[in-house]
Amino acid sequence: MAAPTSVKDVLNPALYNNDDVEVYFYQQRKQWPWTRGGVHALSWVFFACGLVLIFGLLNLRDILLDRRRLGYTLANNNKNRVLSSERSLFDRMSLHFRAFCYLRSSVTGLATTSFGLGALILAGFIYPLLYVFSQHPYYEREPRFGPPPLTGRSGMIALAMTPFIILLGMKANLISMVTGMGHEKLNVLHRWLGFVCGFFSLVHSVPYIVEPLKNGGWAKLAENFNHVTYWNGVGALVCMFWLTFGSLNFIRYTSFLPSFLPSFNIIYSTLTIYIGHGVMKFLFICILFWEWGTWG
Repeated sequence: MAAPTSVKDVLNPALYNNDDVEVYFYQQRKQWPWTRGGVHALSWVFFACGLVLIFGLLNLRDILLDRRRLGYTLANNNKNRVLSSERSLFDRMSLHFRAFCYLRSSVTGLATTSFGLGALILAGFIYPLLYVFSQHPYYEREPRFGPPPLTGRSGMIALAMTPFIILLGMKANLISMVTGMGHEKLNVLHRWLGFVCGFFSLVHSVPYIVEPLKNGGWAKLAENFNHVTYWNGVGALVCMFWLTFGSLNFIRYTSFLPSFLPSFNIIYSTLTIYIGHGVMKFLFICILFWEWGTWG
């Protein structure tokens, strides 16, 4: 997706005809036109930041509770001070809730995932799934009116997940600072969020194949892929799937680790060209410089 080159550009000028009056007014009447596609990314950002905020508040409460208990301990020798060891109703409910969340499945394949972590992963998948597929239409009534809306929603959500994937994979990160969780726990979410991002990257890509096949067959598909924009997306998708499925245990310690950094670089280099918006270009260029500086 290239950024609009003029005020009247309502679609990518490299792929669509912005001089078509019918296309122009069609995009202007849409609730979420192509030029406002970034609003779909905000849906995931608000969801993820909301979860971080909730766990951050719980972490703050634990810190204050520890300070209170420390005060009780230090005052044990003070006979003139009345101490209260009674647990509140909230404390008891929190205790039972944590006990449930820490339970693990007896099924061998799920033994490494607790019920609480499993519920969090499931919520992180179901929410964007409903957001993407509960809205219609999936395709425009004609290809000339713009890219399929399904690709816009799924692609922007996958794009919004990338900063969180990077944060969750770092040993020192802002999420650990806010929630008090160690990187070894967050790394599990890093891997699962990578799978979810890979899924929505695929959802983003499939309509670009289905639409031309339905409206011109293989000849139309070959014509579309003569444009470099599509091949930038293909390069990013291939590397994304290698990073996603190459992290499985039976591949991870053989050929995955040596190819991780090259695949990472290719993804963000191609995305920098593919996305095209100035702010996003700056963001991904910063990510590349950070990665080169970190891993040398």
